[in-house]
This record gives sequence, structure tokens and C-alpha cells, in this order.
Amino acid sequence: MIERIYLKEAARLLGYTDIRSVRTWAFKNHLKLYKDNGAKFPYLLRNDFEQTTEKLFQLQQKRSTPISTDEIESQIKFASQYLSAVTNRSKQMKSKREYIPKLEHEKQVLKSLLLVIRESRIIG
Repeated sequence: MIERIYLKEAARLLGYTDIRSVRTWAFKNHLKLYKDNGAKFPYLLRNDFEQTTEKLFQLQQKRSTPISTDEIESQIKFASQYLSAVTNRSKQMKSKREYIPKLEHEKQVLKSLLLVIRESRIIG
């Protein structure tokens, strides 16, 4: 026989006060909710629930293990290289921001603006 765990019990085990939170938790962790025909209360399969909670516990333990100094140094080195690459790229982009007209009317407008600028330099 398949063992069931009702949402109220799952909420107690997960530390939730409301079964809606358990529904959300089950959805996020890809667990299927079951309900018998004519039944009022949904349930989870106990085996699936226990496997998921064990997997999440192991992931949490893995994340809480301390990072070695080699890992920290490599991450710092990567961050500094990334930052220097980004700043160099932005400097290159600033120097290449010259407007190049593509259409005929854009070329005409640019020519007229350049004439006005040249005339103002001569007069001023």
C-alpha cells in the first residue's frame, strides 16, 4: 500500500502554519498533489516527500560548507579580470561613438549642421 502524507502533517514537518504554503512548496519542488475521488483533503506520496526533503537538506549542507581560500582567490582574480575587460570595452566604445549617417536625409542634415558649426567658429 502506498503511504500518504496529508498536507497538514507535511506543513507541521516543514515548519509551515498553513497548507497553502505546502502547496506552493510542493509545486516549486515538482511534487504532485493527489486527491481521492470525493475526498476533501489532498495528500503527497510519503516516499516522494521524504526524497525531496532529503535532497533539499543535502543541498543546504553542501552550500553551508566553507569555501577554500583557493576558490576565493580564483573568484577574486576572475572578478578583477572581468572588471578590467568591461572598463576597457567601455573606453573603446566611447572612442567609437562617432555618428555615421546611413540614409540620404541623415547625410543632408549632418552636412547642414557641420556648416553651421564651421560658420559659427569663423564668426565667433
